[in-house]
Amino acid sequence: MPGSPDRSEPDDDTPRMAVFLRGLTIGALVGAAIAGSALWERARRRGEHEPKAIEPGLVEPELLGPDAPQTDG
Repeated sequence: MPGSPDRSEPDDDTPRMAVFLRGLTIGALVGAAIAGSALWERARRRGEHEPKAIEPGLVEPELLGPDAPQTDG
C-alpha cells in the first residue's frame, strides 16, 4: 500500500536476502576470475613480444653498434 511504512526488521535474515548475497558473491568471484585471466593472458602475450635482454659477452661488441657501452674484453 502506498505510504505505508516498511515494517521489516533491520536485521531480518530472510531467505531472499541470503539468495541475493550468495548470487552477488558468486558473481563477484566469477568476475574476478575472468578479469584475472584476461590480465594474465595480456601479460603473457606482452612477454612473448618484448625483446630479450642481451647478456654481456654473448654478442660481439661490434654487432651492438657504436652507441653500445664498451666493456673490457
